[in-house]
Amino acid sequence: MDGFRKSNAALRAENVLFKNVLDAANWTKTSEVQNVSGCLNWEQKCHVAQFELENVKKEMETLDAFSEKHMVNNKAALKEAEIQLMKVKKARDDFNRDVAVVLHNRKGLKIDAEKARRYIKDQINLKKSQVEKLLQKNASLCMQRKKLQLQLRQKEEVSEDLQEMDFQQLQIGNRYYLESIDCHNQELLYLKVQAGNSQQILNTYKKKLQDVTSESVQLSTDISARRKMLLKTDEMVQVEEQQVEAEALNRNLRQRLADYSAPDVADYMSATDSRSQLEKAIRVWEHKVQTAEMVLKSNTKAWKLLCEAAGKTSNPYH
Repeated sequence: MDGFRKSNAALRAENVLFKNVLDAANWTKTSEVQNVSGCLNWEQKCHVAQFELENVKKEMETLDAFSEKHMVNNKAALKEAEIQLMKVKKARDDFNRDVAVVLHNRKGLKIDAEKARRYIKDQINLKKSQVEKLLQKNASLCMQRKKLQLQLRQKEEVSEDLQEMDFQQLQIGNRYYLESIDCHNQELLYLKVQAGNSQQILNTYKKKLQDVTSESVQLSTDISARRKMLLKTDEMVQVEEQQVEAEALNRNLRQRLADYSAPDVADYMSATDSRSQLEKAIRVWEHKVQTAEMVLKSNTKAWKLLCEAAGKTSNPYH
């Protein structure tokens, strides 16, 4: 019996569903239901399921909209209740501050009747003034609503007459603004191209400036090195001149020594003394010549090294 009851309930639900579908789709017995001798075919079942799914979606959307509206109303009511609660707490605090005196040792309140009456009267007057302000604001809002409704009706009447003309004017204005936008877009594209070209030229000149700066630094280094070499060369020339002078003097002294003949004793003593002095001078000059040769060798070696370095790092302008 329970099984029959469940099957009957399921059949009733299916009959209600099929009836809703038939009423909504306006099926006829001759066209759509003529083959319902035993059961529905797959196409009809699919149609029924799709129809029910759409109904469920619509119901869910309606329920969501109702829930959203209900939630917004509840939030607004809750906010208003909080505001009213804050007002009540403020009024209570004002009453306790201005009228009532709390007796801590007796656990109660001591209220002055005159202060309470004056406080209540002031509060009533305050509420009356607030009510009057709200009534005036309500009246002004009603007048504004009437004016807006009148303006809206006038605009609707005017818009019905000028709708076609406004549409044509809007089309003309739209074409004009589209042409203006295309023109500005072309100008913007041209300016972008020009900006790109200018940026490329600027980058090229920056690179050239960097190359020239590096060449200038290299040239400054080469010039300082050449100046040092020139100073050393001048020193070498001076040493060579001194060496030539010393050699000529040495040859002269040696020639005089070779041509020497034995003189008198006094002349001999004088010549011996002169010879010893000359020998001392020769030793001094030979020592100078050796020192000059060493300096010449070191300077020659430095000169060769500098020439090799200058040959490896060739000048970019040659």
